[in-house]
Amino acid sequence: MVWKPDIHIAVELSAPPARSCPTAIQQNEDGQFGVLIKEGIHILTPDIGLAYDPGTADVATVPALRKPDREPLKVYRAVAEIALGDHIAWADESLDMATMVPGSVSIQCKDFAWSPIGLGQDGRCLLAVLTTNLEVFMYGAGKNYVDGQWLRVFTLTDALLETAKSSAINGKAKVSSLRRTLQAQTTALAWSAAVRASGVPSSRDLSLLALGSRAGTVSLWRSGKRQATVVLGEEWVAHLSWAGWLQMDADTVASVLACGLSDGSVHLVTVTQKITDHSFDEVQAVPSPALVQPDLRGLTALRWVYLQTYPLHVLVYAKPGLLGLIAPTGSGLDWVGERRLVVQKQPVFLGSTALGIPSGLDYLVKEDALLVSYSDGSIHVIHSVSTDPTLEMPGSRLQSAEITRAMRRTCMDIEGPGTPHVAVMQTFGCHLVSSGVALWSYQKTLPTFIDYVPEFGQITSVTLAKLFDPSHDTTQSLQNVQSLCFRPTPPFGPPVRLAPKLLPIYLDLEANRNSDAIRSELDHLLDASPSQSTDASLSRSSLTWKTPDTEDLLRCQLIVDLIDGDEITTLRNKLAILKLANKFGYSFADRIPYVQTLILALIFAALSYTAADPSSLLLANDPVFARRIVSISQCMPISIGTDVAVQALAASNKVDQLMPSSTETDGNSDGIELNGSIDVGDICVVCKASMPVRSLEMAHCSNGHVWGKFFRSFSSCEI
Repeated sequence: MVWKPDIHIAVELSAPPARSCPTAIQQNEDGQFGVLIKEGIHILTPDIGLAYDPGTADVATVPALRKPDREPLKVYRAVAEIALGDHIAWADESLDMATMVPGSVSIQCKDFAWSPIGLGQDGRCLLAVLTTNLEVFMYGAGKNYVDGQWLRVFTLTDALLETAKSSAINGKAKVSSLRRTLQAQTTALAWSAAVRASGVPSSRDLSLLALGSRAGTVSLWRSGKRQATVVLGEEWVAHLSWAGWLQMDADTVASVLACGLSDGSVHLVTVTQKITDHSFDEVQAVPSPALVQPDLRGLTALRWVYLQTYPLHVLVYAKPGLLGLIAPTGSGLDWVGERRLVVQKQPVFLGSTALGIPSGLDYLVKEDALLVSYSDGSIHVIHSVSTDPTLEMPGSRLQSAEITRAMRRTCMDIEGPGTPHVAVMQTFGCHLVSSGVALWSYQKTLPTFIDYVPEFGQITSVTLAKLFDPSHDTTQSLQNVQSLCFRPTPPFGPPVRLAPKLLPIYLDLEANRNSDAIRSELDHLLDASPSQSTDASLSRSSLTWKTPDTEDLLRCQLIVDLIDGDEITTLRNKLAILKLANKFGYSFADRIPYVQTLILALIFAALSYTAADPSSLLLANDPVFARRIVSISQCMPISIGTDVAVQALAASNKVDQLMPSSTETDGNSDGIELNGSIDVGDICVVCKASMPVRSLEMAHCSNGHVWGKFFRSFSSCEI
């Protein structure tokens, strides 16, 4: 059977690619993909589930590769350029030859890491960028995060230099300029996931940015401040990778940071931090003896790989011609210790090698297999990762050589006719998006290519295509939908976010158009009822309103009620999936407005519960707003809960007593007389009369004017 490439995205970035590494393509919690190139980070956002101007998006597939029965996928582009802004001159800090940085001649991008959601402007993600000048810069979105300019927010290098001056290392109160400079020169970075534990609100930032230095130290940072520093040795820190957070007790969470040094050794650092209010900034980092001894072979990759469910995990590292897997004690696997697998050259195309650099590490849950892509364009599959890792498994549908051929044929199809068979599709980054579909960046390289300035004329191609036929099992296709519609907050690890799952769901629904089995499962998964979604008082704690932290408590409670609560999150997820399902023949058009109404009812239930509290701050400080919320809640087409309605009625009577009578005049309204006991409605555009809240669709003026109202439900899936 001849493999036919199924290409969804094929775009060109007019910039030379950077080095191959497993972190060259990363997805953040906003669903965006960062692509590593020399000039910076290209940020690609698929046009899926976004309420944004589609005219500014680019069609992601060249016309020759489009299919007549498929709507072309579009992407928004943005870039974080490292050339904009000043860079440090290390010679000003130390003239020692050991502090020289070859990458300072032509500063390029070396690596990057996404922050958890909520740290950037408008609650988005920040971008930490490491340059070849061994500096770390923070970037954030400017006007918008989709296709706007990403600007440099601040630099961590200055803070690294300042903390190195005052830090005590090996018992010395002062350090030399050489040691201080080497500690400030960053060689690796990794950002931990956000802490999601009981009692920790989502608005609280407990993530840590780990920075490895030339001096063999690893420092942990939060909000531009150093939290802890550990010394691992005298070698450079070349690789860093975080494991997920695990709650040890009611007050403590812990994670393990894997650190790879330039001598080939691997160390583990156990990081613990307190999550109680009185010990918020207490972070401890304890290093352990070397897990992998130095053998003078440099590490080319190091990453924690999560298997079926947390805390099942395995540490994967790579050296030239070797793949190593480490299962720590307590990992939950069927084997413990270290396994080493020798990588063999694949006789698939000219230029294949067994000494390449990994460009991607992705785990397939159902097949229990690990896909390792290499810089030469080959892919190796490690089978039975959780039971008995091996590179060979006869009879498996995942064969390394076949997947490599599929990737190469896809690249050849994109490059077009006339591409010589000796061309090497050098892969720089690879990220598995869905079962069988991957996003990777590559460059066509010819053996005869010679140029004094090879960057001129080089481009980076990014493609999203199918590498192998995924399982068409209904359960497998809908696992992403199920994870979003049931238990959005798992017991361990970070919550399942909607934005990163939209593209896999889009691909699964597109591959199974008008499937009766899929339709039946979607009908069950996307069912919604008001009984479990509209009474905010059922799972809400009452506040005393007397403590000094009342404002912070109210803010945290509203975040849970309106943004991160399980009920509101589940409804928003279902609304986004319903809109995607309609594009592929699964008609749920009547359910979309119903779910939108449920979301609106839940929002006003939470606001009404806050406004209707007899001792509420809103009632005392802004009675007009409180009364308006109560009035709108009474007009909702779906009941918002008996308890809330009773309190709302009491609040309504109390507000009427607090507000001025109908004969009084608002001092700021230019003499406009208020109609009724309280002005909580709208103002007629024609006669300036008050229009009390009587309906959510229409507003009636006392002089006979009628106006239609416009309501828009705001949610995370409509940006």
